Amino acid sequence: MQTRERGALHEALEQQCYHPQSEIMLSDGGRVKIGEYVDKLMYENKDKIVQGINCEILFLKHVFNSPDRIPKVMSTDMCNIFHTPIDRVSRHIAHKKFVKLEFSNGRTLTVTPEHPIYVLNNHKKIIKLPASIIQKGDMVPAVSVYPIIGKEISLFKPDLSKEFPDKLDKDLARLLGYIVSDGHGRYKKRSVEIIIPKTNINIVKDADNLIKSIFKTTSRLLLPQSASSTYVQVSNNRLYDFFKLNFPEVVNLSHNKRIPIKVMQSKEEVVVQFLIGAFRVDGLYDSERFGYTTNSYNLACDYQDALLRLGIYSYIKKKKDVYKVVISGKKSMKIFYEYIGKYDVRREKINQNLEFKSCKNRINSDFRFLTVKSVSIIPNKTSKLVYDITVEPNHTFISSGLVLHNTISIAKAGIMATLKSRCALLGAANPKYGRFDKYEGIAKQINMPPALLSRFDLIFVLTDEPNESVDNSIAYHILQSHYAGELSEQYKHGKNTEITSEMINSEIEFIEPEIKPDILRKYIAYAKREIYPIMDNGARQKLIDFYLGLRKLGEKHDSPVPVTARQLEALVRLCEASARIRLSNKITIEDADRVIRIVESCLKQVGVDPETGLFDADIVAVGVPKSQRDKIKILLDIISEVESEYNGVAPLEVVIERAEEHDITPERAEELISKLEMKKEIYRPRYGYIKKIE
Repeated sequence: MQTRERGALHEALEQQCYHPQSEIMLSDGGRVKIGEYVDKLMYENKDKIVQGINCEILFLKHVFNSPDRIPKVMSTDMCNIFHTPIDRVSRHIAHKKFVKLEFSNGRTLTVTPEHPIYVLNNHKKIIKLPASIIQKGDMVPAVSVYPIIGKEISLFKPDLSKEFPDKLDKDLARLLGYIVSDGHGRYKKRSVEIIIPKTNINIVKDADNLIKSIFKTTSRLLLPQSASSTYVQVSNNRLYDFFKLNFPEVVNLSHNKRIPIKVMQSKEEVVVQFLIGAFRVDGLYDSERFGYTTNSYNLACDYQDALLRLGIYSYIKKKKDVYKVVISGKKSMKIFYEYIGKYDVRREKINQNLEFKSCKNRINSDFRFLTVKSVSIIPNKTSKLVYDITVEPNHTFISSGLVLHNTISIAKAGIMATLKSRCALLGAANPKYGRFDKYEGIAKQINMPPALLSRFDLIFVLTDEPNESVDNSIAYHILQSHYAGELSEQYKHGKNTEITSEMINSEIEFIEPEIKPDILRKYIAYAKREIYPIMDNGARQKLIDFYLGLRKLGEKHDSPVPVTARQLEALVRLCEASARIRLSNKITIEDADRVIRIVESCLKQVGVDPETGLFDADIVAVGVPKSQRDKIKILLDIISEVESEYNGVAPLEVVIERAEEHDITPERAEELISKLEMKKEIYRPRYGYIKKIE
């Protein structure tokens, strides 16, 4: 094991996230900035957010009503690439600094220092190391192709006119390639202009013909004597609206231009036609290489991603203010020529270059390795939050041509993200403040998220309360154990000849358990392996009556929900355990009665709202009882009311005074206001004032 690998094992696994501006490629070819994407999902689903340790988590299966609608990304097990739904997204308190990595393909990645990066170690194995210890020259896994399955793209029309196309086809894609590479839309004159170098008069005419055939509109060819370019100009308000509605990326200024998302999501032949159009205008060609040129870094990245859809590898090189996307490798050059180069006027020269460089046979693979060109530490001056997505089961996704790591670790969320188990689990947690407070809910007192806590069938609070009888038994057992141990040590070392083995055994008899551990293990193993109990009608009806009786407590107006179906499933599991411990293949009423007594004891300890004395399932499942949710709603209404009276901001003192009128104490109001701040529902525009976030 290398020294830095050994050190990485001891790194704190927290805040392993991406910079909010990091772009994620979805499996349909779409792209999103991770910060905007996660914030939007959480804003629209506030009630489904799970609170972790200094983070918020949103499970997408709770957001989308069908598994097919959950957004997917490309993931890999380092052997194959496949489309996998995003399991969850999260946001975390930001670190004081970021690590920026630049790779040999020209792309960059900005992450928190602890974020895992896949690297190839000296033993040719792919391992994970924190970004903070990545070094220049390290090799990282990347992909040679994006296996995106494109689709037919429908287009929006600014009106009901038939002159606009319904679908994005190959002709429109080639026209978009011309516009993105060297055209623009002018907002003031409401016109669309395509600017092509005058040496390519045939391409200008092709663009002119495309406009006329696609949009059934007129255009003008302009060849100013003083200018070096031929213009194709279309002055049409509705055409401008069409482009802005469907392809907003093409009406941006040159530094902000991107390949339209609709093109990236299209079928392969549409992407090819776009790249053909762009290469005709912005194509790079010399005796040794070919590709694309642009003064936009983001557009260069888009060219690279679009080429990867065709299995073409390229790298980005900056020279002054120009970015060059250079096709790299004989295999990629061949593919580029077959798809794009042979449709260009320079095709003969490109083909000669390829024939001159003989192409060697290579192993077909979807993967390759890139090198780290530079590593830099960037202070965090603006980002309050950092973001992550989690893809199960491989914890990988593909973006920027790289294989990237993603997960929510123990320290990041307070939970193990994946917990597959075929056995019983016993968990233990110490109270945050040393001792449990019986007047507070359990979720507030331990560092375990409610989403995980609610998975346990039984939860008990072990408290240390003075009791003479119990204390006497415990003290006797502890001291008797020490006495037996002391006798054994003296006998072992021959320090006291009066001590015999019989004397020691007689003392140990008092402290030995009734059932020896090895016998108990064998008994349980036999019960699990050989006993498969069936519930009889009497036990079944007993559980139904108990469950319905608890549910009935919640039928009254404004009452909390006492239990959920999850507790009913727990009753069944516990009844099976009760029958198994008796080595019985039949679950009887006696088993049901035993389980009901245990569950009632559990609910009285952890399922009762301290303020109302009523059973409330949300205390464990959500961490907030209904009584508190009601007070939060009242407080938000008060803030809205006070804002309307005080020019849009609410004085804190006024809010607290009015909360007292609704039986919310000042201390409780302050506590609830702090929680609302943490959930980003309110903020303090200045000292002594609060305001709701709309």
